[in-house]
Amino acid sequence: MKHKVVIIEDNIPLSEGFAEIINHTDDFEVVNRYSNCEDAIDNLTYDNPDVYLMDIELPGINGVEGTKYIKKALPKANIIMVTVYENSDIVFDALCAGATGYLTKNLKPDELIDALKETIAGGAPMSIKIAKMVV
Repeated sequence: MKHKVVIIEDNIPLSEGFAEIINHTDDFEVVNRYSNCEDAIDNLTYDNPDVYLMDIELPGINGVEGTKYIKKALPKANIIMVTVYENSDIVFDALCAGATGYLTKNLKPDELIDALKETIAGGAPMSIKIAKMVV
């Protein structure tokens, strides 16, 4: 059985690219894609994913606030922030909100899949620059 992934990303070509990469694996499938947190929040119990991939800069509720809401409703939710931001305040805000991991959007396809696998295994994936910032 494949692990379910929900993508919350307002850059549609990027969201489609992530979905294509994920759906070509044996271990994961994208069950839904949203361009805002509000729609994802409305479908929390319907989608019931193993992992969320969440942008930070979203229309309406941003990714940090969306993460807080999802974690309040589903405390065991795995949320990986995938964003262009490498600002330490934003990174720490996302992690404090309950994000499981933090990746930058310039990641390679295999890094995305490795991050999903690491999350399912109980890890906290981070881009190298972000990990150095946190340590």
